[in-house]
Amino acid sequence: MNAAAIAYYSIPWTLAEYIKHLCLAISRTFIPAFSELDSAGDSNAIYSYYMSGTRLVMVLSNLLCVGVIVYGDAFIHIWIGERYAIEAKSILFPIFLVLYFYTPQLIGLSLLQGTSRHQRYSVWNVWVSCISLLFSIILIQKYGLFGVALGTAIPQVIYFGVIIPIYVCRLSNWSVVKYFLNTHVSLIIPSFLLYVILVLFKQNYYPHSYFLLISQAVFAAIIYMLTVYVFMLNSNEKIVIGRVLKVFSRKRT
Repeated sequence: MNAAAIAYYSIPWTLAEYIKHLCLAISRTFIPAFSELDSAGDSNAIYSYYMSGTRLVMVLSNLLCVGVIVYGDAFIHIWIGERYAIEAKSILFPIFLVLYFYTPQLIGLSLLQGTSRHQRYSVWNVWVSCISLLFSIILIQKYGLFGVALGTAIPQVIYFGVIIPIYVCRLSNWSVVKYFLNTHVSLIIPSFLLYVILVLFKQNYYPHSYFLLISQAVFAAIIYMLTVYVFMLNSNEKIVIGRVLKVFSRKRT
């Protein structure tokens, strides 16, 4: 493809990078905690930190990924123009689908780094990158920019969505089924509701301005977080949130 395609592809890719860096900043704070707990041999605490961190990052990244998948073209339309929105629309889904599965595994990477067991992860990353490049070269011939995004998505969704969580759980002797039940499965209802609300807003009140887009996004995010609180969080996490809200309310007053 010609060089102009780079501009069309880089816009949704840049949006994905912003979300990735945010989640990466969160996940890195877990590395010293994992190192300390591993030195103490406290496997139960390591598992608790791993699951809590994964769920935290997943809730945040899922909110942003679903939001961009639905509203990404509308945002790009307001931000840059209609032409860029049309070109970027088809590649938003594969790019952010990868991000949805990738960001929660940043906690797994922090665990592997904190316990000095990340060597195999690094080697696998090289092979996945090579396979992604190969798929992109093959699919771009027929599908253009969408083929590039799809070629990247296929191996990375399998790698980050299936292989890495299974590897981390098996390496630490944790239940793989329990992991998926407490992460992806528990987030189905909030994710579905978020998607439906955003789609209905977009179909009936298309956001032609930043004000309308932001107001709709904020409303959907509030409903999403309330649903997460009801359907995903366990009793301990709800207690922690309650304490944080009490401290915050006291500071406000």
